[in-house]
Amino acid sequence: MQARTSLQALDHVVNIVSHAPGQRNIILVSPGFLSHGEQYQLDRIIDRALRSEVVISSLDPRGLALLMRESDVTSGYTPSASSGVIGAQHSVDTTREFVAAGVLAEVAEGTGGEFFHNNNDLAAGFRALADSQGFYILAFAPAGIKQDGKF
Repeated sequence: MQARTSLQALDHVVNIVSHAPGQRNIILVSPGFLSHGEQYQLDRIIDRALRSEVVISSLDPRGLALLMRESDVTSGYTPSASSGVIGAQHSVDTTREFVAAGVLAEVAEGTGGEFFHNNNDLAAGFRALADSQGFYILAFAPAGIKQDGKF
């Protein structure tokens, strides 16, 4: 539900910014979110941004994430290192963080923006994203061409 709400808000912002004159940039500040069932909506937002020439850059405000549940003093349970629970927790946490940040990277990459992450200096992140110019990678792959070694 949170992913759907976040994507609806982003879609609304893209729609509003797309009507503005001049260069249009959005800086999405988010720790990321899981969007397994919302890929269609995410693709639609990226497509709308591209067609409207809106560049979306992403900033992950968490900085360098430290994923160590077992060091949390508020939990009363501390698993032993040999139980395998710690490894499983790390695996789940790492996968969740990777997928959540992947949405931010996908939006930035898909619209020509940049993704600022793994850095605790948020002011530098805002400066870098505000000063960045959008970029696109164009490619052409012809079909039905006979390979004869000529350019």
